[in-house]
Parts: sequence; C-alpha cells; structure tokens
Amino acid sequence: MPAQCRSYVQGARLRVTRLDECGIPVEGLCSTVTSDGFVSVEMTDELTDAEDITQVNAQGVNCYFERSNPQLNFITVTITMCNVDPDLFEITTGSPIVLDSAGDSVGFATDTDTYATANFSLEIWTKIARTQACPPGGAEYGYLLLPWVFGASQGDLTIENAGVNFTIAGSTHAGTAWGVGPYDVVTGVGGVPSPLLSPLTDTTHRHMQLTQLAPPAVVCGCQPLVITSP
Repeated sequence: MPAQCRSYVQGARLRVTRLDECGIPVEGLCSTVTSDGFVSVEMTDELTDAEDITQVNAQGVNCYFERSNPQLNFITVTITMCNVDPDLFEITTGSPIVLDSAGDSVGFATDTDTYATANFSLEIWTKIARTQACPPGGAEYGYLLLPWVFGASQGDLTIENAGVNFTIAGSTHAGTAWGVGPYDVVTGVGGVPSPLLSPLTDTTHRHMQLTQLAPPAVVCGCQPLVITSP
C-alpha cells in the first residue's frame, strides 16, 4: 500500500492531560497543559527478554531450537523541562500546587501523601524536515502519543551556577481507555479537523503518525477540558 515517509526533527510542543485511575481523560477546569518549555523527552522500552527453548540429543546436536518473542511490559518516559509550569507538575506527578494571594499557581510541593499519584497522557508534536515542497493541505508535523503514563515523580534536582532543569519520570500503563481521544489532532475527510481516525487498542503504549493539523497553542497554566460525545 502507499506510504508517506518523512524525517522527524526537533520537538515543537507537548500536551499533558489529566486521567483518572482507570486512564480516562478527566473533564474539568484544570485538566490539560500545553508547553514548549521542554528540553527532551526520552523513552525506553522495558521488556521481558526472549527465552530460548532447546534440547540437544545424545550426539550434542539440537533436537529442536525455538525462541520466544520478547514481551513489552511498559515504556519508561523522562521529560526534562526548562520552563516551570506548576500546573503541569501537578497533573503529571500529583505534587500539590502552591498559590499566591491572588490565587495564581506559583509553585508546587513534594509531599509524601501525593507522591507519584498522578495519571496523565502525553502528546508530543515534532517538526518535519523540509526536504520537499509541502503537500496539499499545508505543513506536516509528527504526532506522538503515550495514552497513559502513571507513577511519575520529579527527578534529581541540582541548584548551581547554571540553568535549572526539572525532570519528570514515569511509566506507561496498559489498558488505555483513550479511544480516539478528546482532541482534534488529525485532518479527516475533506481536511476537517478530527480526533484519531481509529481508536487505540487497550494494549497500545505508544502511537505515532504524521498529521497536517498544527499543534495547539502554548498557554501558561492549566486549561479546561470538555469532552463531547461523537
């Protein structure tokens, strides 16, 4: 079948969305944060190694040899941030928000009772290397989705004579209820903005594709999420 082959370069945007304990997006006034203040997002597949099943005969020759497939358990993800959005840290780690006298989010706390209690989704948009003219419909972007991340905590923190980066490290979870998602992230029939064209299976840990729908705008602080029925 025809395929679209592209080179993905640089990270343009990320968005985190609050999930409940079942991995379902949470409607509310403070459910999502979009940021370009990240340095990197690292992902590592964590596997159960393949096993060799073998038996030699009396002459030392294999009677049989079979190897099982490795099994994906989860994906570890580490987000390094260079811009501190307190609401993003609360959504991703469960860290309580610190408010000022005006009620604005100005920081977050590290607390035993809420440590690594959050569930969230992570979406990332990348740029596409411009090796050819833009296709009909305009510019393209890479779109990557981790539909359910849990158990995330803040990484080691160093204050020194340099910029201060903050890390968030967690793991993906099987059993996602993301479906096609609550956002328009691709173009559907006739170029109309649309959620994913096919729902994710509940065994999906990571989804990646091309899209011609531009990433969402950056806004400091959390934003509301209203989920409308299809």
